[in-house]
Amino acid sequence: MATTTDPTVVTTIAGPPRPGEAGLGDELFPTAGNTGYDVADYDIALNWDPTAKHLDGHETISATATQALTSFDLDLLGLDVSEIRIDDAPALFQRFDTKLIISPTRPIAAGAKFTTTVAYAGSPTVGPAAGGWVDWGTYVAVAGEPASPNWHPVNEHPSDKATYTVRLTVPTGTTAVANGELAGQSTADGLTTSTYRMDQPMASYLATILIGNFTVVEGRTTTSGVKVRHVIENSLVEPGTQLFAPTSDIIEVFERLFGPYPFKTYGAALIPATLGFAIETQTLSVFSGDFADGLNDGAVAHELAHQWFGDAVSLTRWHDTWLNEGFATYAEALWDESQDPKFDFHAWIARTAADAGGPDAPSPARPKGPDSIFDPAIYKRGALVLHALRLAVGDANFFQILKSWVDRFGGENATTADFIALSKEVSVQDLDQLFQDWLFADQMPASLDGVDLTKTGG
Repeated sequence: MATTTDPTVVTTIAGPPRPGEAGLGDELFPTAGNTGYDVADYDIALNWDPTAKHLDGHETISATATQALTSFDLDLLGLDVSEIRIDDAPALFQRFDTKLIISPTRPIAAGAKFTTTVAYAGSPTVGPAAGGWVDWGTYVAVAGEPASPNWHPVNEHPSDKATYTVRLTVPTGTTAVANGELAGQSTADGLTTSTYRMDQPMASYLATILIGNFTVVEGRTTTSGVKVRHVIENSLVEPGTQLFAPTSDIIEVFERLFGPYPFKTYGAALIPATLGFAIETQTLSVFSGDFADGLNDGAVAHELAHQWFGDAVSLTRWHDTWLNEGFATYAEALWDESQDPKFDFHAWIARTAADAGGPDAPSPARPKGPDSIFDPAIYKRGALVLHALRLAVGDANFFQILKSWVDRFGGENATTADFIALSKEVSVQDLDQLFQDWLFADQMPASLDGVDLTKTGG
């Protein structure tokens, strides 16, 4: 698994060959992911027949064994597997619930690099996480957090990031888009294959695919050279173009505050489904149709900020979602502040505290269970943690902390403990009490910057 110590080293465990474990033991999702290996790259070829609602897939997974393996698991929901090979040799496999259990003909040595190829097919079904590949009738959208592994075999946990190549074959005239950059496109026999490459490591739930009647709208390339393109369902092109118009300006503001944009491209996708959410899928955030009803700079800024906080620096465990959502929520205020020198942070504090749940807003660092990782306190009290930190250490230290966070852990995973340690290191201050009060305590403090929080929310 990726670590927060030395991202160039994959730690291996000595000992006799044994099966990898099904589940990483994540406190909130203990069966998510698998042990025994570290994925470096997914190369996925998908042929989608929108009439038959049928998916044919062929995937090559490049990985390193972190222990000597007699067998290992991948996560896969539904779909029929026809063949698996390890380093070109046939492998045995069996299915148990959402686990695809693979047994090589001979054990894989600890530290060995190996490839696993999987041929599979079927009609994707949506699992309990209600994410992954969803067929909306006239289009397909892949999005969800945590996502359901219903479209390709995967080590489904954000701590095992990997690069991706996705080759999408669809009827000619249909648009097919995935994360990253378009690396090639060809047409033959009425089918068009588009190849997308995501060269920077990506958590599995951040992968997205869009297939259907979409228009690709080019945006303004930023002054730093970030290419901007949006993918908008044809019926929503006009409102979608207006919604995403501030994108390049927001990138440029955030680059000044957080450091260089961490990827080569960015854009947003707009789908007709009215789901009331947007998700920060890497380099191509997905927005549901609700956002087409009006301009919403805050939502656009929120998902864009995730490219630094959540995508470049990803979770080591689901317990720490405030590192994603608190940061992105605070980034909305930073964008507003950049546009209005008289931005009223006192009013923002009162409003944000109320939205968090008032004085009784629970700790954002201690979600009570899987269903609470996106509770309002995760977003809103998480944002107040950052504002309290900014007030305590000053702007120069605060924004250096954010830049150092991305610089040090970008492309890898990190934890709340990592952020606290970095904040203390950069500011050269004892911040234990601040984090105890704002991040870990069962109730929020009574005030922030003179704003009485006992009279908010409830």
